Formats: sequence, structure tokens, C-alpha cells
Amino acid sequence: MSRKILVADLLCGAGGSSTGALRALRSLGWSQDQIELVCVNHWPTAIETHSRNHPEARHYVQDIATVRPHLIVPEGYLDLLMASPTCTHHSVARGGKPTSDQQRSDPWHIITWFTELRVKRAIIENVWEFIGWGPVDERTGRPILERKGEYFHAWIETIRRLGGEPEWRKLNAADFGDATTRQRFILKVRFDGKRVHWAMPTHRRRDQIDGDLFSGAKPWRPARDIIDWNIKGKSIFNRKKPLAPKTLSRIYAGAVK
Repeated sequence: MSRKILVADLLCGAGGSSTGALRALRSLGWSQDQIELVCVNHWPTAIETHSRNHPEARHYVQDIATVRPHLIVPEGYLDLLMASPTCTHHSVARGGKPTSDQQRSDPWHIITWFTELRVKRAIIENVWEFIGWGPVDERTGRPILERKGEYFHAWIETIRRLGGEPEWRKLNAADFGDATTRQRFILKVRFDGKRVHWAMPTHRRRDQIDGDLFSGAKPWRPARDIIDWNIKGKSIFNRKKPLAPKTLSRIYAGAVK
């Protein structure tokens, strides 16, 4: 019997990353019974949701800061590790609210998986602002601008010292067929000495396609393609707590567009 393909989804949510990994592996000829999913999250609700979408997976309600990878993956290896470290304490969407080094420490805990297991490949996702990860001023709870990116580069160097070859890019979901222009930091790492490969974009902005007869790209999908117009929404004007002026201006700009 051939060994199974082992995939870990750390800080898993509803299961989008797991679904993507399974689809990719099936397209490569692997069957469901040849793939083993290992999923970890400290929040029981996340695990319950993921369990409903992927009942075949091994689920663990554990904090990534304290979990011991070699205990929940006794096989001792992973063909693919996927992780989405907490992004809220890096994102500009926080509006400058205070944070701390501890609240931004999730990426360091992923290193434990690289030291306790034989990991072949890894994909790590976050907001693009993650590349500016650095120390936080204890007095103000805000990042120290003069040391911007210090922790990020130390983290990348640690991965390299463990034998990994990391590459990262800012990817736009719309360029790959999703009906959203959400941009994300994507890091790929290989520990087997082979090159990292990136998928070619399949879609482009319509104004970039017009006049290009040879691109072969499709236009970005509009959000209306995935909206169920039969579901009635709630008014943004009758909230107990009014929306912020900047949020309202973005809504207005979207409506005009």
C-alpha cells in the first residue's frame, strides 16, 4: 500500500484552503482515500464548521502556540502545510488600534512544525501588510516604524536556515477567477530542493484585455455573479451603531461604480 499524502491546514476556518488542496490533488490523480487532512484551530466553532465541510479530516481543537506537531501527526511528515496566521493585527483595516507582539506571534509557532516534522512544501497566507511585521511599542501598542519588517525578515531567515526556499508574492484573487479583488500575501516554501512554481493568472481587468488579441485572458468576474439577489439585506442607515464615515464613502463609491 502506497503512503498517503498528508496535508495540514493550520488555523483552519470553514475549509476553503482544504477544499482547494483536495481539488488540486484530485486533479493530479490522487483519490480521496489517498489523502489525509489534519486540521487545527483553537476555536471550537471553527473546527465544528470545518468538520461539517470536511468530515473525513482529522480535527484538533488546540492552540497553535502550544500544540505539539509530532503528537498529532505521528507519521512524522507532511507533504503540504497550509497556514493562515491571524491577520487582523497586521491589517490596515484595524484603523490603527493598539496590538502587541504576542497577538502577532502566530507565524513563529509555524516554525515548530518545520522543526518537529519533515515538511516538504508550505503555503502561508496573510494580508500584504504582513511583510512589514516588526516589534510593537509596549507603551503605545503600535508598531515601531523605524523597525518595520524586522520580524518578518528574521522569520524568513529562520525558514531558510531550516532548509526552506521561500518565495512570496502579492496575488489578486480576481486574477484567478474569483469575483473579488481581494489581494493577499502568499508565501510558498519548498524543503525538497526543488523550485517554487506559481500559477499563471487566468483573468485580467477588462481595460487591460481590450486591444490585446493574444493574451487569452478572461475579464474579471463581477460580484453580481455570486450574489443571491433573492436574499434581502439590512439597511445600512438604521444601525444602532452608525457605520464609520470612511465605510460609508466606500459604499457610496461602489454604488456609483
